[in-house]
Amino acid sequence: MKKILIYPLLLLFLIIVVIAIRMNWLGTRQVVLPSGETVDPKELSSAEVLSVVAEQMNQVLPIKVGTEIELRSVEGRQGELIYHYVKTTPPSELFDKNRFMEEIRPIVLRRACRSQGMKLFFAHGVCARYDFRAENDQFIGEIIVTPRQCGY
Repeated sequence: MKKILIYPLLLLFLIIVVIAIRMNWLGTRQVVLPSGETVDPKELSSAEVLSVVAEQMNQVLPIKVGTEIELRSVEGRQGELIYHYVKTTPPSELFDKNRFMEEIRPIVLRRACRSQGMKLFFAHGVCARYDFRAENDQFIGEIIVTPRQCGY
């Protein structure tokens, strides 16, 4: 009778070990990048890893994110992802870049903090920098979102 109970208990133990490994209970946690490469979470803020992430994102860019804004490229540097946006409508004499930045700042902050894709990066100390330029490459402004601003 005891032998019959040992096999199910042994199987149960093996299942628990497999679940523990998959659920990262044993400290084997790895992050899978969009490229399929796995990295240690401690390396997530490195320029090398963030460059790979940016390179993957750039494959689907440019993309319109509003009626007059387009995300053209993403750049990975040590500790930050830099998003390069272009205001696609030509700036007129009436365009006030300070007002534009004031209006867009809370939108960018809210979207960055709610982004499922950014959670992992913020949790590992990566900042997001949003660079805004005119079509002629004239600087409009930038917004930096830190993990702290998003509650990390």
